[in-house]
Amino acid sequence: MAKTTLRQIEDRLRIMFTPGEHRKLVFWYDESASFEDEVEQLNIPDVTIYRMEPNTQFATKWMLELEHPDESFLIYAPYAKPALEDNHLADMLFYSQEYSTDRVTMIAQDFNLDERTKLFLKEHISFFAAQDRAKKFYDFGTPVYTEDTFALAMLAVLCKCPSKPEEVVRSVLRGSLDAENESLLAFSKFGLVGDFWQVCRRLFGYNPAEKSLKDLVTCLFATYAAHAMDIDAPDAWGDRSLPEEGEVLAFLDSMMNYLPDQPRFEEFSTVAAQELNAMQTLGQLQHTNPDLLLDCTVFDAAEEQIGSWIINRLLEENTSACLKDRSIKRICEERSKTYFGSKPARAEQYSLLANACTILEALHFAPVDGIDALVAQYKDTAWQMDTAYRKFYLSYGQIERTQDIEKLQSLVENVYTNNFLDPLTVHWCQSLSRDLTTFQTERQIAFYSTNVSSVRERIVVFISDAMRYEVAQQLFEKLALDAKCDAKLTPAVSTVPSYTQLGMAALLPHVSLELQPDSTVTILGKKTNGTAARESILQASDKNNSCIQFDQMQNMRRDDLRSYFSGKNVVFVYHNQIDARGDEARTENEVFSACEEAVEELYKEIRRLSDNANIRHFIVTADHGFLYKHDPILESDKVINLPQAEIKNKRFIVSDSTAPIAGAVGYPLGQVLKTKDTRTVYTPLGSSIFKIAGGGQNYVHGGASVQEMVIPVLNIRTQSGRVETTKAGISLLPTPEVLMDRRVPLKFLQSDLVTDTVLPANYEVRIVNEMGDTISTKRTIAADKLAGCRDEERYTDVVLTLKNNPYSRERNYYFLLVDKETGETAEKRPVKIDIVKQ
Repeated sequence: MAKTTLRQIEDRLRIMFTPGEHRKLVFWYDESASFEDEVEQLNIPDVTIYRMEPNTQFATKWMLELEHPDESFLIYAPYAKPALEDNHLADMLFYSQEYSTDRVTMIAQDFNLDERTKLFLKEHISFFAAQDRAKKFYDFGTPVYTEDTFALAMLAVLCKCPSKPEEVVRSVLRGSLDAENESLLAFSKFGLVGDFWQVCRRLFGYNPAEKSLKDLVTCLFATYAAHAMDIDAPDAWGDRSLPEEGEVLAFLDSMMNYLPDQPRFEEFSTVAAQELNAMQTLGQLQHTNPDLLLDCTVFDAAEEQIGSWIINRLLEENTSACLKDRSIKRICEERSKTYFGSKPARAEQYSLLANACTILEALHFAPVDGIDALVAQYKDTAWQMDTAYRKFYLSYGQIERTQDIEKLQSLVENVYTNNFLDPLTVHWCQSLSRDLTTFQTERQIAFYSTNVSSVRERIVVFISDAMRYEVAQQLFEKLALDAKCDAKLTPAVSTVPSYTQLGMAALLPHVSLELQPDSTVTILGKKTNGTAARESILQASDKNNSCIQFDQMQNMRRDDLRSYFSGKNVVFVYHNQIDARGDEARTENEVFSACEEAVEELYKEIRRLSDNANIRHFIVTADHGFLYKHDPILESDKVINLPQAEIKNKRFIVSDSTAPIAGAVGYPLGQVLKTKDTRTVYTPLGSSIFKIAGGGQNYVHGGASVQEMVIPVLNIRTQSGRVETTKAGISLLPTPEVLMDRRVPLKFLQSDLVTDTVLPANYEVRIVNEMGDTISTKRTIAADKLAGCRDEERYTDVVLTLKNNPYSRERNYYFLLVDKETGETAEKRPVKIDIVKQ
């Protein structure tokens, strides 16, 4: 029993026990035993509370008249008053008083219930028999109850949730969808099951002849999907669509966005999809009106059908196909942010499809002529093909390989090799043969003199083995979004052959390089293989220079770092993530994953050295790049009939011969090294390999291709201290002054593009009334477009749906735009609503 009712009882009883009276007896027969758990809590001064059990009337009379004749008593009997002939205390009642009440009357008085609601209370009075239930009910406060709201509060007590319709339904749906649902069993115990279904009727319009939680869930999802696609419910869904669309959308949106409810949302989506045969229904839309699929976000089947539509277009080599004026790449980007599209498997699927689209655009690729022109072409756009190929296979290893995916993979591999890689590599080989000593692009052999020797501050040079230019582009983009980093990426051309010993030596200070018969390289007779040998050459230029392995430095603590860098001028750090994996036949298929790890490792170490060792200037470069093709190398792709050679590699040989080789290009080694060396370096013409024994054929380097020879020179400067940043903003474009439809389309423009000092942000838009109550669905707008994106990518379309509430044109309503992270209002725009409640 609630405290307010106990106080009322106490107040009434204290009046009956007038202070100063010599003795007073009050009998209280409680026929329903409604107060037997609470009666002992009553506090009546100078009055003893005595509980009289059945068949103890004589003992009670003895106690009252003989043992305590001068004391006042409240005699509580948790049963009906006996008939006169059976009541042995009847004579005492003539000089005593009788207190009588019932729980229905007291509760009705507490809440000022009308007769209809009082009758409902009487039918369900057993609900209030337990003190904890009654207390929770009273704790809701004392609103003016109707029968419906009184029942709702009782349901809320049993569900242990706020007394709101949507919260009661949400609580019930957190249980099972069958007859064993705990909440429904509790409702049944107190005769409230029908009242729960009335809540669903008033909230959603759910009122079929045969009601069940499974059917309710199915109707919710059918309504949401049909409304989102702006169509009537498909015929296959029958009468599953509910009239209160706004409430349905708001309810499921809330489930989608509330982390604890998301597992149940996914279960419900699966149940509803099965009941509605969503895969088949949405599959029909894919063929008849695929644009509608873009608005369906509550079924994973929509992602399946959209993915299928994209795959079909790509297999047709139709990379310009659109849905609702959205390109394939934009569809993939947007769908990867939807509820089901953002799940790991689906996100990988969309990544794979977007990158496949980029690669298939190479069908129209036309390489230019000349080393400088080819470098410029690769630097501007062509690198994206290699990145897309790398990202495609990263995703390919993470998703289910259906027959269509396998077909797409074959097409991607064919186009990448035959339309991009081979034509580009052939042009590179031919141009390099012609321009070997005349091109103007920075050369790797001039790296030290160009980038290091003239620097008058401490500089750390990361040499990442096999980090080709397109991988460094990814690191550059990551650094460009860091407010404390200022980065500039330029290309350089490595030596040919493009392998580790020669590339590492070329980055050291030198006048000329000597290639030894065992493939090692010396500078003025000094060996260059190994950290100690390279440090010796660096210190010959400046005694305060040093070399260190990346793993060794990475394990240093802050004080060790500061001690190590104290007094140093130039430090070469050798990083070996990519080549270490690629050069091993058993791990060469992991090289693309190694590229991702290399980017993360280098970024973190740059930031760590900047923060902990006060280093402000860094360069990231490489000894060479690499070629990697996923599919097995065919025998027809191997160059045979090779001359005698001192050094043999799958992508180059060094020979005393100067005779031409079919399928290969020769370069005078002396011109490469700036020596009088008379030998010739041969590389395959294109992406083929020489037929040489040994494992590891998919990952190769040493030859003459853009991917192997165009290396990065990434110059980075960092700042100390705090850097001011802002969030990217969005603007709500012009809206109607008066809303006359419950479906409200809105358009937003991302006004600030993301940079190193402008951070991405997420905003939530909804419509509220003048009290701030939400009266529509909510939608999230991501302000995450980067500087350099196309203008059309800055716009976002959303649709809000108003709840079926009564609206008045005389009242004030607002579009409300809120920063989801901080909760701060970004924009509040007034609007009138002139809609009649249906």
